[in-house]
Amino acid sequence: MFSSILLPLIPIAIMVVVLYLIVRKFKNRGSYSPFTDDFLREPGETLRDRHDELQDKLMETFFSMAIIGIPAIYLLKGSPPGVMVVVLVVFSIFFVLQLWKLHRLFGEAVNVRLGFEGERATGGVCQQSCRVH
Repeated sequence: MFSSILLPLIPIAIMVVVLYLIVRKFKNRGSYSPFTDDFLREPGETLRDRHDELQDKLMETFFSMAIIGIPAIYLLKGSPPGVMVVVLVVFSIFFVLQLWKLHRLFGEAVNVRLGFEGERATGGVCQQSCRVH
């Protein structure tokens, strides 16, 4: 019984460990830049970084919603009615909170993207009009 519950979680655990190792490898690789000069930042660079962070948070939230359903299904399978009710209530609360988080993050990402495009447009106009002829 115990192994039949944990068996489907093994591929998910392997996937999580592999993804963690891949992300860690690429983060460590980018920590040493061969360039020593300080380059000027493009207009909207900070907003682009913030937008990337928001996209990562959106994906984490989405996948946590998808992954948490698997153990919930196995907890419901063959459980007494009292346990079923508790699991369904906890899962429903988690799901609603994650939906609310997705809604909030998506709205913030849209606003940051709009700000980024505005800064790029403004920066492009300034760069064109400020050129020395």
